[in-house]
Amino acid sequence: MISAGKTDAATFTAIKNDIKAKGPSYCKPKNVGGCAKVTITLLAAGESTTYDGHDYAKPVTSATDFTEYATNQALDMIALERLGKPIPQKLFKAATGYASETP
Repeated sequence: MISAGKTDAATFTAIKNDIKAKGPSYCKPKNVGGCAKVTITLLAAGESTTYDGHDYAKPVTSATDFTEYATNQALDMIALERLGKPIPQKLFKAATGYASETP
């Protein structure tokens, strides 16, 4: 909704305040998918991924262990694409492996 311009100023402010209040506790080294979700939201809002003193993209761009849930791995891939960064082969294999092996 943000990137499509469908968000009014009050909602936009609420989203930014939510990130300020909850973002640091949501984006942790063991929850890179959470960092990816915040990164995607900030990019859609036209904001820097370093927001209120926290670099939300760094855990995503520096991740090397891709053992989170498949949805988090998908969020990592989306965030990397939005950042213009390559998707590591290990992440791609983890996400597609889960999709092809899980019934």
